[in-house]
Amino acid sequence: MDSTTKMSCFKCNSTCAFIDVTKSNNIKELFGCSCDLCKRILCRNCSKLFSSEVRALTAQTKVISFFCQECLKEIRKHIKDIPNIQNQVSELGASTQQIKETLHSELKKLQTNIKEIKSTYAEIVSRKTDFESTKAVQDDIKHLKKVIQTKTMALTTADAPGEAVLQELQERQLRSKNILIFGLHETNIQNREDREKDEKAKVNNILKQCVDTFNEEIQYYRLGKPDEGKVRPIKVVLKSIETVIQILRNKNKLPKDSQSYIKPDLTIQQREYLRKLVTELKSR
Repeated sequence: MDSTTKMSCFKCNSTCAFIDVTKSNNIKELFGCSCDLCKRILCRNCSKLFSSEVRALTAQTKVISFFCQECLKEIRKHIKDIPNIQNQVSELGASTQQIKETLHSELKKLQTNIKEIKSTYAEIVSRKTDFESTKAVQDDIKHLKKVIQTKTMALTTADAPGEAVLQELQERQLRSKNILIFGLHETNIQNREDREKDEKAKVNNILKQCVDTFNEEIQYYRLGKPDEGKVRPIKVVLKSIETVIQILRNKNKLPKDSQSYIKPDLTIQQREYLRKLVTELKSR
């Protein structure tokens, strides 16, 4: 099957014969190639590939990747951010370790206290038959039972701070592939299928205004119950964090007269921290 396809170079707009390198063995047939990140086609002149690189791209087993200049710039930007991310991860790891050590120390104390209480309780129970009629001993037994119950409950919930940190991390990971669209008016179409098609087209149109190459199957839904006079925001679930970053970076491409705008899907803790920063910024 011929793997050659006539396509246009996105940079100079010249027509070139694009070869799917996974199906072609003939180096002389390669007039254009696609970026492995953005998938846009570049002709030989614009790609500036050396002959050795062309051979590697057209080999039976592809041994190198090709990225256009625009994608390389984005990759370099992300590489520069790696040290900051590593520092944040290290700080979070240190905080988590400190919390674990504190919890471990408190847990040991609780276990020691419970052992002492159980020992005392066992001693009293062993003497219960001799002091069955003594009300004071019976009261002591009841009191010790309550103390044991309280200490046991404290023991089972001792890891609550650590759990809160882990839950926050999991929540942030889940929300990292989401965006929120505000101000997109709800349609009055009565038929459910037609209404969903109309809203999906509007959502896709907004995303394509931010990323013109956007072509993904999305999941989306309105947040909250219908309320006349209010426009409910839309949560959009995307397939990758990279797509979310692209959309948020280009959200200012939306027309200035547009009532719609895009925000990241933040956790409650992130929103509170952001409000705190905004308040501090205004005061300064």
